[in-house]
Amino acid sequence: MIHRIEDYLSPSILQDVNMRRIARIVQNIAIALLLALAVNFPSTIANRNWTAMTALLIATPSIATALWLSRRGRVSTAVFMMALVLLLIITTIATLTQGINDVTVIAYPGILVVSSLVLNKRAFMILVGLTLAAVGWLALGAAFGLFVPVPQSANGLTDLIAVLSILIITTFSVYSLADSMQQAMNERRAAAQALHESQTMLQLIFDHAFDGISVYEEFSEQDDRRLINCNTRYAEMAGHSKEELLAMGNTLPIQKSVNGPQ
Repeated sequence: MIHRIEDYLSPSILQDVNMRRIARIVQNIAIALLLALAVNFPSTIANRNWTAMTALLIATPSIATALWLSRRGRVSTAVFMMALVLLLIITTIATLTQGINDVTVIAYPGILVVSSLVLNKRAFMILVGLTLAAVGWLALGAAFGLFVPVPQSANGLTDLIAVLSILIITTFSVYSLADSMQQAMNERRAAAQALHESQTMLQLIFDHAFDGISVYEEFSEQDDRRLINCNTRYAEMAGHSKEELLAMGNTLPIQKSVNGPQ
C-alpha cells in the first residue's frame, strides 16, 4: 500500500537521484520539525495557549511517522504527509487564534516550496489547492462570521520563536534539497556524456575495422533475417553501398558470397 502511494506521489526525476541522499535530507527536515515543536512547548505552556499545545501534541506523532517513512525510503510519502499535517495544524491554530493575521500562516509558502522539490506535479497541485482553500477559509471565514479571530495580543517571544523556526527549517530544507537535486543532475549529465563518448568510440571501431562486420535481426518463426547494420568494409566486400544493403534487408546471398560457401 505504501509503495503504491509512493509511486503516485513521486516525480520521475527521483528515479535518477541518489535516494539515500534525498531520504537523509527529508529525515533531517523531520528531525528539525520535531525539535521546533519541542522548542515551542515551553512558550505555549507559559502563555497557557492550550490550542497551540493541542496542535503540537497532534503534530508530533505525525511528524515522527513521516520520519519513519523516510527511513524506509518512502521520501515523497513522508514529505506529503508532513505537508498535510502542517497545513492542517497551521490552519487550525490560525482559525482558533488570530485568523489570517496569525504569524504561523507565513509557513504556507515554505511548505509549497519544499514540497515542489520532492513531489510530482499532481501531488504538488493537490497541496496548492489545499493551501488556497486554507487561505480562503481564514480570509473569508472571518469576513462572513464563520469564526471570530482573537484580537491580536503582544506575544513577542512566542511569535519570534515561531517565525525563526519556520525560516530556519524552510531555508535549510530548500537549500539541501536543491543542492542534492543539482548534484544529481550533474551526475546524470556526466553519465550521459560518458555514455556518448563510449558509444562514439565503439562506432569508430565498428566503422574502421579491417574485417567486414554485419548485424542481423533474426526472425525464427519466419526462418528469415534482416540486416540492420554493417561497417564500410563489409559493404565493400559485398560490392554495394551500406545504404543499398540496408534497403535490401535480407542479404543472405550476398553474405554467402562475402564469407564463402556455407
